[in-house]
Amino acid sequence: MRGAVAIILTLGLAVAGSACGSTVEYTETNAPSVEASSRRPEDVEVFTTQVPADRSYEEVGIIEARQASPVSGDGQSEIIAELRASAAERGCHGIIITGSANEVVGSVSDGSGSVGTLKGYRATCIMFTGTASKGAATTVGAAPEAEGGPASPTGVAGFEFAMTTAAARSACEAAGHTWTEKAKVAACSGPAENVGVSGTVQLLPCHDAFCQILVTSEPDEGELISTVTGLKQAIEKRYGAPATANTAVPQDCRETIAECVDQQRAYLEYIWTFENGHSVKLRLGKRPDEAGAASGADHKLRLLYTRRVPAKMRAEDSSLAL
Repeated sequence: MRGAVAIILTLGLAVAGSACGSTVEYTETNAPSVEASSRRPEDVEVFTTQVPADRSYEEVGIIEARQASPVSGDGQSEIIAELRASAAERGCHGIIITGSANEVVGSVSDGSGSVGTLKGYRATCIMFTGTASKGAATTVGAAPEAEGGPASPTGVAGFEFAMTTAAARSACEAAGHTWTEKAKVAACSGPAENVGVSGTVQLLPCHDAFCQILVTSEPDEGELISTVTGLKQAIEKRYGAPATANTAVPQDCRETIAECVDQQRAYLEYIWTFENGHSVKLRLGKRPDEAGAASGADHKLRLLYTRRVPAKMRAEDSSLAL
């Protein structure tokens, strides 16, 4: 009997020690042909469907992460964070989540038993071989300029940062749209030039120029992902790969992407930054960790062009709310 008690105590201590968190296992499959060095977990791109066709890569390993015990508090976001951390440690540029890696566990005590499931995910660790990866030390001067474009953006949708309010209004009305001005923000009911989506355009003035130009669109639910992908590829063609990419589209959200975005379970965000302080942000949805995101959840697509904030202006006075 004492032996049985000892076994029960040992098992109890083992469970207590692993009750929280997740376990991670990495298996190398191929030696990388490019140099691998550790990076920040947030610099590891996450793909849930497929990597864009214009980005070549090689598979270097398989990662599995799952709850450490049936009473683990780790959920989907924490487990995926563990996958990214493991990939970052090994220098992977990205991971492709290929499916679940759940494990069924059971226990027997006093003639009765219980069964539980440890939730987990499996991912392929990848290294990009032909396109600059997220977090790579590249400069805007290295961005492709096949279209003869500038080194950094000067505007979007037919509007320029350097435009006067009168010139912007003329461009808006010449395209057959309606121009309005409310408080500090001006708006056009549509793009003055084709930008790949329809929707409204907001312009935030700062002194003698515009600080930000924001295009807001609400594509059909079945076209959300393809619209984001098309815009991303168009921007990449002009400015190269984004400096930051944050994506999360769970498997069960593929058919109900709009609903998942509203619930903050899915989002896509890409950011391009330039040496002169300008930036471009393409976003669908909001990250769960954003303050106040729940109150403003929607599945609108936003394309935001920002110029460097003048030193004499406060940052909060030169930003449109996303």
